[in-house]
Amino acid sequence: MELIVHQVKEKENEKVLTNEEVINRIIALTKKEGDAIDEKLKENPTLNKFFQGMTYSAFQKLADTYLEETTPIQEAPSLPPAAAPELVKLAFTLDFTARVAGLSRQNVCHITGLGNRYLADRFEYTQACTDHPWSDTDD
Repeated sequence: MELIVHQVKEKENEKVLTNEEVINRIIALTKKEGDAIDEKLKENPTLNKFFQGMTYSAFQKLADTYLEETTPIQEAPSLPPAAAPELVKLAFTLDFTARVAGLSRQNVCHITGLGNRYLADRFEYTQACTDHPWSDTDD
């Protein structure tokens, strides 16, 4: 109980940060972590080379594994999903592509190109609202 009270008191004493201060902290953390990742890549030439020459099949295998492990599974089939399963997979695919591109800073365009190809292979685009004036269907 004392621990909970102590934690609450610590929270009360914390300074409320402005949006600008929060953004600056996030930027500093990102730079720090990015530098640490760069150092790890420099220390491991095999990993660095892997990102430099990543093939589509390697990206595809990584993305498929990432989606299998991270996409939430609907446990109660009687309940409607919170979001369409395909949209969830699409979002996780974009997240994966951004993470891999972040690891491979020198080759971001190549990685995002692989991500774009993966999206085209795995997801079918359909116009949600075909009767809208800006619709791209011929109806």
